[in-house]
Amino acid sequence: QRREWSEAEDWYSQSLACKMDRSDYGEAVAMLLSNRSEVRLRLGLFDGAAEDAASAAKLLKASHTFAEPIQLLRQKTAIRLAKAQQGLKRFDDALPMLQEQRRLFPRSVEIERMLEEVQLALKAERRLPLAAAAPKRAGGASEEMLSYLSKTLESVQAQVQALGAGISECALPQELSVSIKKVEYVLTKAALVEGGCLSDLQALFRTCGGMHSFLQITQAQWKANLEGKLVDTFKLPTMAGVAAGVRV
Repeated sequence: QRREWSEAEDWYSQSLACKMDRSDYGEAVAMLLSNRSEVRLRLGLFDGAAEDAASAAKLLKASHTFAEPIQLLRQKTAIRLAKAQQGLKRFDDALPMLQEQRRLFPRSVEIERMLEEVQLALKAERRLPLAAAAPKRAGGASEEMLSYLSKTLESVQAQVQALGAGISECALPQELSVSIKKVEYVLTKAALVEGGCLSDLQALFRTCGGMHSFLQITQAQWKANLEGKLVDTFKLPTMAGVAAGVRV
């Protein structure tokens, strides 16, 4: 599938290389840029995705067309830009942009969800301006819990990056295994709390790249130790721990 996304990126890049006059074909160029942004998101190329989405948004802002397809493209482009900023952990940039988009598209469930996720990420880093804070929900995750999960996920991501191909080993280093168990523990405990505690932590898990890292490990473990094999899963503690964290 990654190969297919890479081919799609090449196709959009070739189309953009035609250098269409942006003053005459601004909306068409914006569509190509926005679509390439989506492809780059799928490939984990967040810098390129953010650059494409920002360029597309600029062209669409200059357009005076408000037909439904163009409005939909504006909304999709904003979401893609926000996702790229999340991937780069530029939550301070994503917050005001999403607040503006919520005013423009008040019925967009995805923009509302992403805004809440960015607010949670900033709250976890204890950098959320008071005026930007979402109304506190009953049973929501505390700032301490959010901060704990955020720091644990940062540790997981740093270790996964440092290990490289080593994440396919049946038994990962003790430090990473402990971090994975910490994530599993905090999510499992949150599941026992009434209210929005678990959903807050799950949202932060996605927003801070935790899901991406866990899926990286899962994919590497599958290819190295499970695919085409008969294996007792209890013999793969890493896989079992990751699956438990994702399952919650």
